[in-house]
Amino acid sequence: MSKFVNPGAKRVKSNNSGDIENVAFRNTDGTFVLLAFNKSNASRYFKVRHGGKQFGYTISGGSLVTFIWNPNSGSRE
Repeated sequence: MSKFVNPGAKRVKSNNSGDIENVAFRNTDGTFVLLAFNKSNASRYFKVRHGGKQFGYTISGGSLVTFIWNPNSGSRE
């Protein structure tokens, strides 16, 4: 987690209900980091919405994924 969430980052959101647990941070450089864990054994689809934009992703069962984006550039990794 420390590879993506920089010192001084602020937690901006978390959700621990349902099959997908997640937590989002805003780094001091303005980038956002979302960590999502699928605690189910089955794949699950979810959507991320931020700043009037959204993207969807299917996460395999038992997997953890990390998303990083800069709201000023419109790019997502």
